[in-house]
Amino acid sequence: MKKIILLLLPMILLIGCNIKQKEVKTPQTAMPTSNDINSLVKDNYIIQDVAYHEGKLILLYAANDNTEIASSKIVIVDSNNYTELAQIDDNNIYTHAQIMTTDNGFYINNGSDIKIYDYQLNIVKNIQIDSLSIEFSRQANGPVMAISDDFSQLAYVNSKNRTLIVKNLETGNTKKLYSLSDLVGSIMDFDQIYFCDDYIAFAGKYIYAKDFEIAGSNVYGRINIQSLKMDFHEKNETTTKFIDNHMLIIDLMRVDDNDTGTGEAIIYDIKNNAYQNVKLDHSYNSFNLDFPSADMVISYSDVGRNTASFILYRNGKSKIMDEIIPKNILDAGSCYNPEKQLIIVFYILPNGDDIKSEIRGVELI
Repeated sequence: MKKIILLLLPMILLIGCNIKQKEVKTPQTAMPTSNDINSLVKDNYIIQDVAYHEGKLILLYAANDNTEIASSKIVIVDSNNYTELAQIDDNNIYTHAQIMTTDNGFYINNGSDIKIYDYQLNIVKNIQIDSLSIEFSRQANGPVMAISDDFSQLAYVNSKNRTLIVKNLETGNTKKLYSLSDLVGSIMDFDQIYFCDDYIAFAGKYIYAKDFEIAGSNVYGRINIQSLKMDFHEKNETTTKFIDNHMLIIDLMRVDDNDTGTGEAIIYDIKNNAYQNVKLDHSYNSFNLDFPSADMVISYSDVGRNTASFILYRNGKSKIMDEIIPKNILDAGSCYNPEKQLIIVFYILPNGDDIKSEIRGVELI
């Protein structure tokens, strides 16, 4: 099961409610086209995200400057031979969106109308944030919220009373987990939150002095939903990604080239409240990281600077693989197929005055 989380902006796992059971929408079944992974590149579309679940790849495509086609497209393919199994058009325009997968289905973590699909692209729930009578706290990319794996609970920050709340979407019952405060020793804001069984994991802003001033999250940790016990750890100016009950703590992107970060990331085991440091080969790698599995970190060093390189961190070791991605990529992402020990890497390249997507498989040795 894959639970992944976000790119480098506060991104926010998901989402509110008005639940429509089994909305009927028939996906298009696709004819076999090619056994080549390159067949996953589609004309007029850019690959925005790829996820893996039990022998299938889920791909999210965004229209590339073409208003005569659907704004987005979701496609399911067989991960062994890359044959398309189903696809649907989606008229939402997503920004920094991610595919969130669970055993019960998947969804796109961006937008006000969230459709939860099964792995045949049938809609099993339709969750509409705007219809909820909740005053959400909103960061750069949307509301600060998370949804449980069984889609029955919603965690969110209420901006009116500055409280972290868990709401049961079936019964409507709510529980207060934490009240934000501007006092020294308190958390004043949650930037990102994630469900992890009995815990809500978070990255937020912790006030450690009267003259507190910081741009990004400087604390991360967990809150037990039942006991309300909180565990937290400090690390200045971070953002996070999330997969399989682990968080990757990443240096926040800087504007100044001379401010290159700590050169260190942290993998946080939420269930055990334990963490391990990942020492990066170059400090600028603190900003361009991916988290395809709980024991694997990928760096796309110097993305957008014509010197990009692919660096794999695993089991305390690093490996530079310069042949994996072109030097001039503009953005990149990945997912992991554990059955085939294969990393699926996708990236965006300049294409004259335009851009294009490429995708490839990287075998682990």
